[in-house]
Amino acid sequence: MCQNTVGSSICTCSSDQVPDGDKCAGFPFHWALDGTDSLLTLRGSAGFVEQNNRLVLYLDGTGANFAETPAIPLRQTDLTISVWIKLVSPLTQDSVQTIYGDWSFPWQFRFFMMDSGCPNFQARRDVDGIDDVFALRVTEHHRVSPDVWSHVAVTWSRVHRLVRIFINGQMKAFHVADSNSLLDFKNSGHNVYDIGLKRDNSVITHAYLSDLIVFNRDLSEIEIRNDLFQSNPLHGYISSVSPGNNL
Repeated sequence: MCQNTVGSSICTCSSDQVPDGDKCAGFPFHWALDGTDSLLTLRGSAGFVEQNNRLVLYLDGTGANFAETPAIPLRQTDLTISVWIKLVSPLTQDSVQTIYGDWSFPWQFRFFMMDSGCPNFQARRDVDGIDDVFALRVTEHHRVSPDVWSHVAVTWSRVHRLVRIFINGQMKAFHVADSNSLLDFKNSGHNVYDIGLKRDNSVITHAYLSDLIVFNRDLSEIEIRNDLFQSNPLHGYISSVSPGNNL
């Protein structure tokens, strides 16, 4: 609920929403990353450039050039994180390219690329210590190639304790969390989540990004393929021959 006063508004939102100016915003959270988004803050020289006839977010891999969103309420819910990304070459074997995360002490979650373009997802338990709820990575046989657009997504189902990673509409890895796992993600107490920043060591992503969407449910493979991958205009710019994009 939001109350307007002269020159300002005060919003008291439900636990599954965040204030957004004079209204409350909730799932799905969608950042087009084209310069039109609210709930997005650019840091350093991060900005929007034209790629394939649309504006997208460009992070140059240097300095403190990244973007922030408010900390959205995803700790205790099912989850899908979806994004279009074009990594910029060259990629090194041990490079870390953060997509979206909360990765500084006490480390809550992160969706990222590693090992020359392999999607990974990691989440920490809401208990003392640093044990993972789960950590999942795609093998190098299914990595995304640099300099072409790829769609990557991760889903998390609490009832099935199942995490899955998708590349270009196809599931490439899955993992079932232990039955005795505490499934809530760690409550870091942070106010923002990062796009393109591994905050604990200030490593910046070098990539173009578009259409970051976060759902509070685990989308099916058909939904990911039809609604997020094939229906997006960037679908026309993927490579059909790279290791991660064979359909």
